Amino acid sequence: GGQHRRASGPLPKACPCSAHSQVPRGMARLLGGRSRTASQSTQAATSTQRRLALVLANGAYTQRAPLSRPVGVATELRSKLAGMGFEVVGADDQTLSGMREAALRWIRLVEEAADAAEEEAFVAERGLGPRPQPLLLFFAFCGHGCADRFFPVDCPRGAPPDASFCFFEDFLVRLYQVLGGCDDCGRKWPNWKAASEPRVFF
Repeated sequence: GGQHRRASGPLPKACPCSAHSQVPRGMARLLGGRSRTASQSTQAATSTQRRLALVLANGAYTQRAPLSRPVGVATELRSKLAGMGFEVVGADDQTLSGMREAALRWIRLVEEAADAAEEEAFVAERGLGPRPQPLLLFFAFCGHGCADRFFPVDCPRGAPPDASFCFFEDFLVRLYQVLGGCDDCGRKWPNWKAASEPRVFF
């Protein structure tokens, strides 16, 4: 699919505007440790790839026809993803608040991984460490849904749009803010667009 690039637009967190031209956060601690020699950097050419997956499944609907397969399918999918090296966040038969909480937990993991990759890139540019691998992200939802909205287990028929999990507002926009977008005021932070290699794959 497409590719995104990292920006310092975390959920919600103050932008380190005064530090844009300085060492990224956490870098003083990293550079304060043992330095790598040029030969050590050559031997460790690349870092370990971080793989993150979010799999949500709803089947025990109370206000519409229940589904027997989503949770079983999601359980099998999570197992296979874990076997492929993914860190998996999963949630089954959730209300709207539960779905949002699971998505937020996963997005925070993505933010942490992106921050770490950015720090690795900073170190690698100075010949002190391996190049960061692109993040690999996977998302799946199993259950009832319509028009880019996924229905919580207690969502009644004819409910207003804000009673369901919106793929864009509840997930994609938040992920975009973490990886390459703007803050709530529309300000753009320095991101990975200048990088020669993609940092994130879906």
